[in-house]
Amino acid sequence: LNEKYDAEKLGKFTSSEFHYLMGEKGIGSAGLNYIYRKVGEVMTGKKSRPDISTIATEHGLTYEREGLTKFGEKLKLQSIFVQRLILDGEHCGGTPDGLIVLGESEDKLSYNVQTVECKCPLSFDGYIRLFKCNTPADLKREERAYYFQVLHQMEICGALDGYFVVYHPFFKSGDLNVIRFNKLEIVRNVKIGEKNDFKIMAERKAEAIQIFNTTLNELTNE
Repeated sequence: LNEKYDAEKLGKFTSSEFHYLMGEKGIGSAGLNYIYRKVGEVMTGKKSRPDISTIATEHGLTYEREGLTKFGEKLKLQSIFVQRLILDGEHCGGTPDGLIVLGESEDKLSYNVQTVECKCPLSFDGYIRLFKCNTPADLKREERAYYFQVLHQMEICGALDGYFVVYHPFFKSGDLNVIRFNKLEIVRNVKIGEKNDFKIMAERKAEAIQIFNTTLNELTNE
């Protein structure tokens, strides 16, 4: 299953890494390097970076499901569906930690969902910094990567709402924080003359795909 999952991700701009394309002034060098890594994956059929297992990553994986369960209990949900990779066209994809299914869409061809992303930091300071975030704007200031991960998951799932959950199992109280994202609120809460982050994400995605295709053609048409 992991091999199939890894193969599906090759060459895809994913939610957890989309922040590389979201530099303050444009795609920038970090975004360009990210695009080149994705081109390299397509050219070689190999991951651009190996999976690294650390105490922190193992901690996150171990307690993620427990955090989702706590979140479900807090919102009095009957169930949360754990998803695998959701593809968005040829170039993008993402894997929300959970999906809340609200019901069928009007055309009966899909489902209306809310996305859930759960983080379980090992360090106490890392956890408390995220626990003190109350709004998407707070999270954007504290950890841009997580902010854009949630937005990208919402976008690929067609969700109007998403949740960011931070959980630490060793805190006897204050062990869970939930931030609700609402697309309409994020779109409305921008200054006059500025673009909202969903629009900027769409523009960066289009630019990244163009650079990806141009670079791939240069390498394959020598």
